[in-house]
Order: sequence, then structure tokens, then C-alpha cells
Amino acid sequence: MLGFNPPKRVTEKTKENFPAYIKVAVEWWANAIASPNLDNGTDNMPIFLFSAAANSGKTFSKKEINLFKRTLAKEIEQEMKKWQRCTLSVDYHPCQALAVAGEKIGVNSMMGYPWKTTMQISESEVKVSAGYGAGYENLWISN
Repeated sequence: MLGFNPPKRVTEKTKENFPAYIKVAVEWWANAIASPNLDNGTDNMPIFLFSAAANSGKTFSKKEINLFKRTLAKEIEQEMKKWQRCTLSVDYHPCQALAVAGEKIGVNSMMGYPWKTTMQISESEVKVSAGYGAGYENLWISN
């Protein structure tokens, strides 16, 4: 089927000991760049072609995924220290924290991240809205 790309899963562990909420967030984004969802709310055929193009090129090595995760974790850590929360987002281009991590391994800034996606991170929860008009899904809640 044109435009269907089964999600890829990457499970490479980082060596640093980050809090659970950061680990959950970086794991989700590592999987997201391995198989980006380009959902902008349209049913037009060109979007399916963009989706196919986004997933057809770059496959990231374990070393690259580890570098992405470490870099993103450090970016989240800095935001948490400053604001006690962190928001990672992609409209059509990634926010700065995602861009910094992605640039380290060559993530395509236009089609290498899931469009219309926002993740909210705090010490008590991690939730994500992935795709145009999507509701928030809880990924992690502290005990």
C-alpha cells in the first residue's frame, strides 16, 4: 500500500543515568525519527509520497541513535532545570532541542520528524499529541 510505512522500533540503551521521564521521552523520539508520521490533516496523495520519501532513505545505526538520545536527554535536562518542564514540538520543523539532537546524526529537518507533534514533559508525567488534531496520550506517570 502506497504511503504505509510500518513503525520501526529502536531500543538502544544510553549509558547515562537519566530520570525515568527523560528516558521515556528520548525513547519515544528515537522511535519517531526511525519512522516519522507526516500527518498534517490532509488526505491528499502528495502527503503519502512525502511519507514514503521520509522513510525510504536514512536508517540510523545504534551509535547514531545513542548519540541522538544522549543529546536530546541533555537538552531536556537543561530545560527542566530552567523551567521545571519541557515541551518538544514539531510543526513542520523541529523545535530547537530536537533540531540540536537531530543535526548530530543527520535527521532531515523537514521530513525526519513526525509533523504536528507536541510532547509535554514534567517530573510527574510525559504525554504526547502525535499528528494533526491528535489528543494527548500519557506515556509515563510518576508513582
